[in-house]
Amino acid sequence: MTRLTRNQSLTPRDDAAAPSRGDAARRASRQLERRLPSGRSLTLRTDAAGEEIEIRSLRGETELKIVLTAAGPVVTLGGGRLCVESADVVFRCQTFAVQAAQEVSLTSQRDVHIKANELHAKTEQDIHLNGACIRLNCTPDAPVPQPFTAAELAATSAPDTSCCEPDAASPAPFSQEPPAP
Repeated sequence: MTRLTRNQSLTPRDDAAAPSRGDAARRASRQLERRLPSGRSLTLRTDAAGEEIEIRSLRGETELKIVLTAAGPVVTLGGGRLCVESADVVFRCQTFAVQAAQEVSLTSQRDVHIKANELHAKTEQDIHLNGACIRLNCTPDAPVPQPFTAAELAATSAPDTSCCEPDAASPAPFSQEPPAP
């Protein structure tokens, strides 16, 4: 492991005037390591495939890894919580996948728009859609249907409660705040 002093950089320096072929092969694959004040380790690797920066925890687990390849950087985060705070966040990619072992929560103070060529939704249990009006196959400027009158409601055989009204067996509605870490 290479130890650096305060004024040294992570780049090793060869003072030899003319490097030999053996030196070129060693330079083709280099690895520099440094212990950080937190106890984590910082590793810089370079080889013919690209450059790599890696930070490992005290237990040796990868916390951050950045691989610089000809196709572009690949960033891997592990361990703790990822929190992005910004006025705008944009992802542009060919494929976007989110895999959660427990729950996915999407909350907005305003509208949520999903646009796609086709939308598939599959659950093992019920799907609940709650809203003032559920519109299916409507154009954006279609008029909002008017509510039924009391007489029209009384003439139907609908039950007094809906499947969407909370009862003692139903879970509490979700909060507007994201879950705490």
